[in-house]
Parts: sequence; C-alpha cells; structure tokens
Amino acid sequence: MKIKVLIIIVILIASYTANAQSNNLKKDSLIEDFTYYEPIFVHHKPNHPSIVYQRFEEISTIALDSVFKTEKSKYKIEQKNDLKFNIAIKNKLVSIIEMRNKKGIDIDFTSELKSIREKTASRYGIFFLIKTKSSTSNTTTAISKIRLEVIIIDFIKKQPIFYRKSRNLSPKYNGGYAHTLIKNLDYIYRKIKD
Repeated sequence: MKIKVLIIIVILIASYTANAQSNNLKKDSLIEDFTYYEPIFVHHKPNHPSIVYQRFEEISTIALDSVFKTEKSKYKIEQKNDLKFNIAIKNKLVSIIEMRNKKGIDIDFTSELKSIREKTASRYGIFFLIKTKSSTSNTTTAISKIRLEVIIIDFIKKQPIFYRKSRNLSPKYNGGYAHTLIKNLDYIYRKIKD
C-alpha cells in the first residue's frame, strides 16, 4: 500500500515538474527575438532650456543601449534597429502605446508602421515611451519624475502582446536619470516574465 502511494506521489511530482518546465519554455520563447528601437520621449510641461531635455534623451538612450548590450541573456534582445522615427511614426506609436486595452487589439499597419516591420527579421518589436515631468524648483534635478512605458508588438499578428508602465519615479531618490530609468526597466521586465 505504501509503495503504491509513493509511486503515485512520484508520478504527480514528475508531471508537475514537466508542466512547469513546459510553461517556462513558453515564457522564455515569448521573450526572445526582440528588436528594440530608439525610445520616444514625451516631456510634460517642459520649463527648462531645451538642452536639458536633449541631454536627458541622450543619457536615456545610452543607458538602454548599455543595459541591452551588457546583459543580453537577461533581456533577450536580438538586435537594435537604428531606424530614426519621423513625427508621423512617433505619433502613431504613442497612440498605440496609450490605448487603454492593449492586448489582442489589431493594429492598423499604416505605411509608416509597415516601414518599421519591413526593416527587421525579428517577429517582435519592443518600443519604449519615456515620459517626464519637469521640476518647478531650481534646487532639485530639472526633471523630477520619470515614467517608462513598454509595448511589445507581434509583427506577424499585428497585435500588441505585452504592455506595462512603470511607477512614476523621482531621479532625486533613485541615483539620477539613468539609474531611475533602469530601475523602471527592471520592474517592467519582471512583469514580462510573470
């Protein structure tokens, strides 16, 4: 009797382990084969000289590039596409990112978006929207809040498969602009793997 119970327990454990590994494989395959693009920036009520926002955008782009190059296995980024977005593409991407119900909606692949899709061999494109809020005080950092929004688009299905926005973090308490952005990125990537 004890042997039968033991055999049943072993079979159940083996079955559970196989299912867990299968689920992990599905998750891992979902977060591979990304092409990522230059982030899009939206500065809410900018009240500082434009050079401040230009430098912030440079720092943010360098920070993302650095993380994806040095931690490829963690983020599973296949490549960066250096395509420069024009205003029409940026506006279209921002409108897609800001839609309320992100999953399962079909995306109208206008000529602008088709040009993005045609210039990559990857199935998935990952797009970043970085929103900032400017400080009203001269004694703190010029940008007081940073929020990162990430959307992953399946180019074959023409649908978003993942969307998440980070918390609205202050660079003052998170080690500066680059550290705050990477902290937001880590938060979002944990959600991709869930």
